[in-house]
Amino acid sequence: MLSVRFFQHTFVFVLLSDIAVAADFLPLSHGIFVESSVACTSASNATALSYWGDELNSSKVIGTIVKVKMTGESYRVALDLNIQGESGGKEDWTIVIKDPRHMTVTSAYGTSSYRWCYHRMP
Repeated sequence: MLSVRFFQHTFVFVLLSDIAVAADFLPLSHGIFVESSVACTSASNATALSYWGDELNSSKVIGTIVKVKMTGESYRVALDLNIQGESGGKEDWTIVIKDPRHMTVTSAYGTSSYRWCYHRMP
């Protein structure tokens, strides 16, 4: 009985571990990234982008990552957008990752470079 219970708990742990690993689509630190031209202490919703493993979010858009294709340091990221509670369609971004705390994002709206500043917005 003890061995059956052990294997059940081990299976659940392994399953949960796989889910946690699968949720990180990009090699970035979780938290708040701020445009490189703005001091971390001057960050605002307009200059911040957050990454939570499976989402890239701005002040108005929640972007759920649905697909990632890597080519060198460049990642083609397909996002399913939610804009203020409504479906916003799909959008592709190209993200160049220098290291886990620095990225450059190119979208239909232009290109911006970001650096990691906080675990959560202050």
